[in-house]
Amino acid sequence: MPEPLPSLSFYDSADQYGEVPNSVYDARVQAGMDDLMSKGYYTDSIGGGIHYVKDGWYYQLVVEHDDGLIVVDAPPSNGEYFLGGRILQAIGEISDKPITHVIYSHHHRDHIGAAAVFDPDVTIIAQDECAALVERANDPQRPPATETFTDSYTLSVGGQTLQLDYHGDIHCNGNIFIYHPGEKMLMNIDVIFPGWVPFSSLAMASNLHGFMDGHDVALGYDFDTFVPGHLTRLGNREDVEVQKAYFNDLIDTTMKYLDDVSPARNAMDAPVTFMSAAEHAGGWTNPWLIFDTYINGVTDLVCGEVLPRWQGRLGGADVFTRIHAWEVVERLRIDA
Repeated sequence: MPEPLPSLSFYDSADQYGEVPNSVYDARVQAGMDDLMSKGYYTDSIGGGIHYVKDGWYYQLVVEHDDGLIVVDAPPSNGEYFLGGRILQAIGEISDKPITHVIYSHHHRDHIGAAAVFDPDVTIIAQDECAALVERANDPQRPPATETFTDSYTLSVGGQTLQLDYHGDIHCNGNIFIYHPGEKMLMNIDVIFPGWVPFSSLAMASNLHGFMDGHDVALGYDFDTFVPGHLTRLGNREDVEVQKAYFNDLIDTTMKYLDDVSPARNAMDAPVTFMSAAEHAGGWTNPWLIFDTYINGVTDLVCGEVLPRWQGRLGGADVFTRIHAWEVVERLRIDA
């Protein structure tokens, strides 16, 4: 059983981590690599007037209609190899038509923090809760929405139709699904990471149950192509199913070891209990040390069992499985 790997600081060696599986890259990524390295981004087409802009970390969707362009999100990623301030340049390589609509996938700055580059008269569409969070942020780089909706919104313009749906807090309040029925394209941000485990701590999801529901919501759509918010390639239904299986493995294994919520176990017989944690911590005088010892003890058991099943299958399993395990342990402990 491999030991859970420590976090890699800026000064550590990456040699302790495994190679990422080849499945995290595909022909589209390889074809765009020269542009990515020379310009900081590349563009590609899904079909039916649907395009995307891709930098090293982020996706932005561009849908061409008869009279202009619909753009989803505006990542402000910056640096030598990132999109940064070249959003309009990148979109201009797709079409010289005007941008008529901007859709906010959710309110987080790393996805819409460059929206101020668009014409101030552009129509900005957001779900109600997303719009409220944008207004609360009062960030000049994230202009307020001009049109909002509660549950669903159908945008039909210039021969293109996008269905925008809100299914609750799957990542944060106001995070939506964007569906193109004609091309069977589904976009959702910060839940599914094709070929990879998600970013740290359930990709910063606000609750575990909503995050897991997001997988089932996605699979409820009739889609062939999945456009994520991050990393190396587009996805498909199998990617959603595989990531769901990864987290179900974490959940099932956690429930086996959590002494206070697992009905199949007697608390005193669990491998790690608060009693054993207190003994390990040297007594009951420091409650936080006991809690930390207990949660980390269960996390080590879960990670040690789950990681070997996924290392080499999903990129970054060796990097983030332990923190995902910690999150699942703690969230199930208080909200099983």
